[in-house]
Amino acid sequence: MGQIEYYNGNMVHTLKFGAMKNYDTTERYSKRFLKNKFKQEDIQLNKLNYCFILNLYGGNPIMGYT
Repeated sequence: MGQIEYYNGNMVHTLKFGAMKNYDTTERYSKRFLKNKFKQEDIQLNKLNYCFILNLYGGNPIMGYT
């Protein structure tokens, strides 16, 4: 989550309001998803795969996270 926070902090003056709102929403969803599904606050970037992203955004629940 540190990467998302770092990016959001550095881009706040570069991106328009609508884009920043989307990034903030992604940060909130990601944190909630990690806490609820994996009981953790952070995840290594190399653990983010296609199944993780699908599950984060309510994709095919049959695939699961591997």
